[in-house]
Amino acid sequence: MEHTIRNTKLVIWALVLATVTIAGIASAQEDIRIRGVLLVASLIPAAPAILLGSWVNGMKAGGAGGE
Repeated sequence: MEHTIRNTKLVIWALVLATVTIAGIASAQEDIRIRGVLLVASLIPAAPAILLGSWVNGMKAGGAGGE
């Protein structure tokens, strides 16, 4: 179980890094439309990161499936 949680944490950090990278690229754009599209696209990897983080927290606390 600890191996699964460790791998999930690595995936979460990869998703966070993707979000920050895309947002950084978006902030460098001069055209406001491109900037807006990229900032919205940067939120796409954030959703699974939040859900996976919640799952890891639940497993460490002994919640759903960790009993």
